[in-house]
Amino acid sequence: MKDVANQFNKIAKKYESQRKSLIPVFDDLYKIAIDSIQIDSSNPNILEIGTGTGLFTNVFLDKYPNANMDLVDIAEDMLNEAKEHFVGNKNLNFYLKNIMDFEPEENKKYDTIISSLAIHHLPDLEKKQLYERIGKWIKDGGIFVNAELVAGETEYLNKMYEDWEIQIAIDSGLDESEKQKALERMNLDIKAPISKQLKWLENAGFSHVDCIYKVYSFSVLWAKK
Repeated sequence: MKDVANQFNKIAKKYESQRKSLIPVFDDLYKIAIDSIQIDSSNPNILEIGTGTGLFTNVFLDKYPNANMDLVDIAEDMLNEAKEHFVGNKNLNFYLKNIMDFEPEENKKYDTIISSLAIHHLPDLEKKQLYERIGKWIKDGGIFVNAELVAGETEYLNKMYEDWEIQIAIDSGLDESEKQKALERMNLDIKAPISKQLKWLENAGFSHVDCIYKVYSFSVLWAKK
C-alpha cells in the first residue's frame, strides 16, 4: 500500500480538478451512493474508508451536516487537503492509517460506513477481511455503501472495461504528463467482480446486498445488515 500512498500524495493538489475528466459518471456515482443512505438520526456515527481530499465526505455532509465522522486514509497529503476543506467542523476525526490497521474506539458502532474508489487498491483477501470487519463495526440495520471500481465477470468484459478507462484518460483533455500519471495509477488497481464482493458481504453478515448502479467498471455496492 506504500505505492498507493505515494502515487496519491503526488496528485493531492490536482486530484479534485481531474475527477470529472477521468470519471465521466462522477456526479451520478456519488449522488446515487449517498441518496441510497437513509439514517434516522440527525447526527449519526459514520466511518469513511479512503477519504482522500474529502469529495465523497462533502456530498455526505450535504445530506447529514451534523454527522460524526471518522475519516481514514493512507495518503497524508490527500488527508491534509480534506482537513483544509473542513476546518472548523469539530465532528470530524481524521486517521492517517491503512484501513487494515484501523480500529474504532472501544464499543463504538457505526450507523453507516461509506467508501469511494478506495477499497479496490486492496488485494482480494484483504477486501474480504475488511468486509468481515465492516460487518462487525456497523450497527444492526446499518448500511454500507461502496462507490467503487469493479472487475468484469469474465476476462472479455474486464478487458472491455479497462480499454474504456484507458480511452477516457486519453480523451480527458489533461496535459500529457497528467494523462501518463493517471494511466500509471491504473496499474495500482486490484479490482474484483461484483459477484464475489456481494458474496463476501453476505458472508460478513449483511442480509441485503446488491449493486444499485453500474456503468462499465464504475459501480455502487450496497449492503444492509
